[in-house]
Amino acid sequence: MGIQTKLFSYFLVFGLILVSATVLLVQDALDRGMIEYVNTRDRDAMADAIQALESVYQRDGNWQSLAGQPRYFRRVIEDSLSRAGLNPPRQPPPPPRGSRQLPPPQPQQRLVHALLDADKQPIAGRYPEGRNYTYLPLRHEQAIVGFLAISQREHLTAGYDLSFVTDIQQRLWWWGSVLVGLCVLLTYPLARHLTLPVRRITAAVHNLTKGHYDEPLDIQRKDELGALVNDLNTLTTTLAANHQARDRWLAEISHELRTPLTVLRGQLEAMEDGVRPMTADAISLARKEVEQLQRLVEDLQTLSRLDLGALSYQMQSLDLREWLPGWLHRHDDTLSKQGIDWTLDDGNGDMQVQGDPVRLQQLVDNLVTNTVRYAKGATCLHWRLHADNNGIQLSAEDNGEGVSDDDLARLCEPLFQSVGHAQNRGLGLGLTICRRIVEAHGGTLTPFHSDKGGLGVRILLRR
Repeated sequence: MGIQTKLFSYFLVFGLILVSATVLLVQDALDRGMIEYVNTRDRDAMADAIQALESVYQRDGNWQSLAGQPRYFRRVIEDSLSRAGLNPPRQPPPPPRGSRQLPPPQPQQRLVHALLDADKQPIAGRYPEGRNYTYLPLRHEQAIVGFLAISQREHLTAGYDLSFVTDIQQRLWWWGSVLVGLCVLLTYPLARHLTLPVRRITAAVHNLTKGHYDEPLDIQRKDELGALVNDLNTLTTTLAANHQARDRWLAEISHELRTPLTVLRGQLEAMEDGVRPMTADAISLARKEVEQLQRLVEDLQTLSRLDLGALSYQMQSLDLREWLPGWLHRHDDTLSKQGIDWTLDDGNGDMQVQGDPVRLQQLVDNLVTNTVRYAKGATCLHWRLHADNNGIQLSAEDNGEGVSDDDLARLCEPLFQSVGHAQNRGLGLGLTICRRIVEAHGGTLTPFHSDKGGLGVRILLRR
């Protein structure tokens, strides 16, 4: 059973229960109210009878005259009912002899009236047991000298009152049926309105499982389903971007791995065929290609572990003014061979940060290596420490060729290659790893154009 059918069934059953319960409650209230009204009317109709009975007691001083005259008591009751417009029902005449005996109609619930003394002992009239009565007091000189007992109606059996109630009940059920019909007419469009976007969302998710990322949903709603559609469209866009990035990533990795392998294979085949002699220079060239391949694999592995969160960080309080010079002196020989001098402006103030010294040293190593490999024509590398309200800023700037504005925005993308550095394989992995390390410390890394003419990298570390 589909969601639309379930919703329609739930709404319809709820509507039926609500309408039926409402009709039954109104009908019960009407019945009770009408019975109470009839009983009240019967009590009010005895006003003349009470006055007549009290006059008899005032005249005789007792009820003895009524005890022996039941007809007089009945006439007093009938006269009072007649004045109130409630004539007592008469029994229908007996059917003629020989005629077919018809079943008697439902008899009207007859009222009984009885005169009781002050101790509620019967004096005149009918006073059967097993019925509920209303006792109207009879007074003489402010003292209760007796009661007029009137039986209470428990249900309506005949007459105008029953006809009125029956007519109202029929109208109630008729209007109830109309409301049920309206419920059917309204619940089906409502169920369809609620389930139609769900069907489209289901179809869109099914397309996503098949790899179709170019079919966004166009459903304009302001409710929770509209928010779900927006999230699903965002998910579709993200999956499409990730799919493209994965394809590009695989293509770039394949290219980066294939290039050193191709060079290495060519050199080995040349030496094997005797085209190129197996000299120390040839072996050194092959070893460099292996080292290049090894660095690339290690960088890829490190980046993968960073993305997966597999690298552990041992955070502690570090004073960068004390630690940074030692990290930089490790690269003195490498930088001097490239003709690059480094300087450090360690600033003033507290340079304490919470960080992992191993990972921060790896960060500095990658930045120095990036300068050595790709900062063409660089002769200096300037480091600067600066403390402000946002944290500790560490910047590194060189005076090399630098990069274009378009390349600057993409430098931290994995395996990005600048046009001017196409010969340098793996350009961008070092900065990508640096950014991941900085982000793991809760900071930010931003490349920028250095005032010295080359590339600058600004790192913000939180205290």
